[in-house]
Amino acid sequence: MAIGSITQKLRPLRLAFLVDPANTKDIIRSIKLSSIFWGGSLNPIVPCYPSRAPKSWRTIPNRRSVKAREISDGFISEFDPDFIVPVSANTESLYSDNRNRLISPDNLIGEMLETGTPNIGVGIIELIHHLLDKDFKFRRKDDLSVVIPKTSESHELFLSSVFGAWPSEVADWITKNLSSSLPIIEPSCELFGFEKILGTENIFPRRIGLQNIEYYPGNPCLFFMDATSNLDVIDYWNLRAAGNHVVPIPAQAATSSHLKKIASDFIDFNNSPEPNSFPRTTLQVGRSFDDDTGAISFINSILTNNEKETPAPAKISIRHWYPRIWQRRMRDHSEESVSTFYANDNETPLSGNIDNVDLKPVSPEFPNWGHWGAYPGFANDVSYRLYGCSIPMAEVLPDGSPALAQQFGYSAREARLSKGGLTYCLSSHEKRITLRIPQADKFMLAWLRDCGWKVDLSSPGLIATQMLRSLGGPDGLHTISSISLLNLLDRHSSEKRTHDSPESPRAPRWIKEKTLHAQAKKIISSEGLRFEPIRFVSRLIEGNVIGLGLELRCPTCLRWMWKAVDNLSAKVECEQCLSIFSLASARPNEREWSYRPIGPFNVRGFGGGAYPVLLTWKFFSSIGMRRTTPLLSFTAEKGEINCEVDLALLYGDGIWITPKSELIFAECKAYDRIRSKDVSRLEEIGAEFPNSILVISKFSETLEKSEIRLLSAMVARQRRARLRGKASCRLIVLTATELFAKWGAPECWKGKGGRFEGRNHFHSLSELAETTQEIHLGVQPFYDWIREKSKTQRRSVSGGSA
Repeated sequence: MAIGSITQKLRPLRLAFLVDPANTKDIIRSIKLSSIFWGGSLNPIVPCYPSRAPKSWRTIPNRRSVKAREISDGFISEFDPDFIVPVSANTESLYSDNRNRLISPDNLIGEMLETGTPNIGVGIIELIHHLLDKDFKFRRKDDLSVVIPKTSESHELFLSSVFGAWPSEVADWITKNLSSSLPIIEPSCELFGFEKILGTENIFPRRIGLQNIEYYPGNPCLFFMDATSNLDVIDYWNLRAAGNHVVPIPAQAATSSHLKKIASDFIDFNNSPEPNSFPRTTLQVGRSFDDDTGAISFINSILTNNEKETPAPAKISIRHWYPRIWQRRMRDHSEESVSTFYANDNETPLSGNIDNVDLKPVSPEFPNWGHWGAYPGFANDVSYRLYGCSIPMAEVLPDGSPALAQQFGYSAREARLSKGGLTYCLSSHEKRITLRIPQADKFMLAWLRDCGWKVDLSSPGLIATQMLRSLGGPDGLHTISSISLLNLLDRHSSEKRTHDSPESPRAPRWIKEKTLHAQAKKIISSEGLRFEPIRFVSRLIEGNVIGLGLELRCPTCLRWMWKAVDNLSAKVECEQCLSIFSLASARPNEREWSYRPIGPFNVRGFGGGAYPVLLTWKFFSSIGMRRTTPLLSFTAEKGEINCEVDLALLYGDGIWITPKSELIFAECKAYDRIRSKDVSRLEEIGAEFPNSILVISKFSETLEKSEIRLLSAMVARQRRARLRGKASCRLIVLTATELFAKWGAPECWKGKGGRFEGRNHFHSLSELAETTQEIHLGVQPFYDWIREKSKTQRRSVSGGSA
């Protein structure tokens, strides 16, 4: 019976505003529109260059320039907005193929000033009523005030990005209708002295939009920027929207003593008290500057010991590049990824039927909130954990097209797959969520077809699925996780694989009872199990791996046959000559109890290749709290590519607060040699899915020298591509050490000695890849390989010049 839990997380809708970076008015308009919504400061401003992006967008100096569409697509992919708002002209055509998520900027406010609710999301009027009810219901004794800064036109762009701003008609309505209930202050705000309004006693438009959100930004950062630069303001806004704690330091006001005091206190607050610790605060230099002279001068002015005139101990590090938020391959780096902030959550226990789960949405708790707009008002990110399923279910979900939501019983308008799981955009707290969790194979087939592939399960995939059903689900794979048992089953399997030749030798006779118990005893001893051989045999029978039967000799044709216990009766029919004879009349020396593999376990060639596939999947699903969505052995066709893939796997890391998912493709073998065509096929698939993880698994304890050379060359090719800034894949090499380990990695390497010693942990699949490469291929870790390569090049240059 399936058990588990479903987690619902409430968050505001995330909007992405598309702007031309050269159009200052459109950037200001985006800031004002975003500020009227709940969670508005978490909405990204996406720069859309009409042609080529400037050199400042290059990730590495003197490398290829970044394409304009690559930037906008990257921001959309990483921020994963619920809706896209094209503010500047001609930006709507960039995403015209995604009409379900496009909304005109003119449709955002709607009739909010009459009804109190905008067309989409939770608006500023509802937020202010909540503020009145929570913080200003009674007369306060402190100086807490609502501050609406009056900014000068010359620095409106920068100051609006710091404090937030409202469209003029919204600001006038709030001042006119709510000033009697709220202590509203409208001070003049200039570039010099803007930091004085940042005090905790002031609630300005940006802070109003963060109510009820568990907003705890990380990665403390001082952003030294040009207040008049459109690019620096966009960078500052997006860096903060991504979840970084950013304090703006405009170069034009860097001489302000009060601003220096704020920066100094910020550094000290985030600095570790431990001596010689790594500085936690980062000085981000704006991309509008040609060098960092001004930024270093500002830092030296606040970190210099006045008595000795020497720099203080390192409290801050300088970052010369802007975090590559728009690049998917950088998402594993904590400072170059996008965080999602939630308001509330709810966990529902799950037991029994998972076909249709009825859920009540987690709704915003704002007074007088009732959404009547044309678009949704809030979002629920839904994730789940399942245990005890007889077949694999789709637990890890990819970022896919809205059409994949149909696998969960919803249309593209109501739900979509997002970075947070399955996202429901809801318009009312009364609307119920009916969740239908799909099977892993059906979901993966639908996803790959949605990506443009023609895919179908192959024979090994069908056999592997039947094996899982017989074993009672993924947990039953531990029953067959023994190389000795698999060798025994394969020796006694009689059904041919589909590609076996007619001349293939027949399987030996059935497994004698004494032989099986002796093998069971060896397996129990080698694996350190704590039960009797009879219990081990019983597990195999209960899992429908083997069957108990009676060997009989026909008195008519004198041929031997095997009859399962369930098929025994007083009269027995011979399978060869079809004669019927009495079971009681058989001589004692012509009948004997024995065992044989049954069902899908009776296929030769290690289950037709199903055993390596299942054990490779088991390895990844047994690592810690990870989740997987597998597709076992399938044929794939797209364009000129026509191949068979042993295993595709969506792998979810369950130990991080922000879930991360990886795509894995595996080539799984029993004892067959790894050949160049296998590597080429795997790299071909990897090229179609950039930055995926490639896996080679084999039952052997060690690899042959030719296999090591082949895989080492593959690793070198992928690393060179990575150095050139191109898409590349990581390679994980698995042998019997990992596949047949009781607890998986890294426990499988403990106590092995030699090359295995010291490999006791890893934090990501990239680390796992480097570890297995070092163990099985003798390949250096990536950064050691780079240093060695650099030393070789320097020696070569030095020798040439001499």
